Amino acid sequence: MALASVITFFLLCCSAIGSQGCDQFVAVGGNFTVPLGYQLKPADSLKWRFNGIIIFHKRPVTLILGKNDDINDDGSLKLTNLKKNQAGLYTAEVHGKNRMQQDTKSTNLCTLDPVKKPTVNITCLASEVVFTCSHDPQPDGINQHDVIQYKWLQDGEVIVDETETSLTRSSAESRDMNFSCEVYNQASSEKSDSFTHGCVSNEAELE
Repeated sequence: MALASVITFFLLCCSAIGSQGCDQFVAVGGNFTVPLGYQLKPADSLKWRFNGIIIFHKRPVTLILGKNDDINDDGSLKLTNLKKNQAGLYTAEVHGKNRMQQDTKSTNLCTLDPVKKPTVNITCLASEVVFTCSHDPQPDGINQHDVIQYKWLQDGEVIVDETETSLTRSSAESRDMNFSCEVYNQASSEKSDSFTHGCVSNEAELE
């Protein structure tokens, strides 16, 4: 019975952590510094926890768990080459010289697959040209917070309200203009090379 209670408590804790909103999005493979939210003093003791488990513990003159390189001089936690399983709740615990616990900052970190550099495909129609921003193979973006989004740029300037995967322009009016697309999620972004088109009226196929 006691074991069942422990398991239930663990599942409830994990559910609570997972349901919290993301404070920060970081691309898988990227680096992130988890802020401490407190001005660390030489006489302070510091613990960092990940989803409630201690991953770093240092007293003023003794390192108990982890490596000195795991933190910066200000006590913030260094995360490098992030993996998906490093997403979760990071909390710090600081005790001062008087053993009083200090207020610190908690960060719920979410990791997303980084987007990849897109390409632009050009299709010539009778009097129009269609630019298509290739999103393959981009991350799935199946969750609300990691959906893939698009921007279109004309001569380096963002075209307002053009957020679909394709962009249609008059062949004649857009000749000699440079077009590119940008793919992004909440953790990363990539922009395609710029392209001009060679479409002319009544041309059915790309030159």
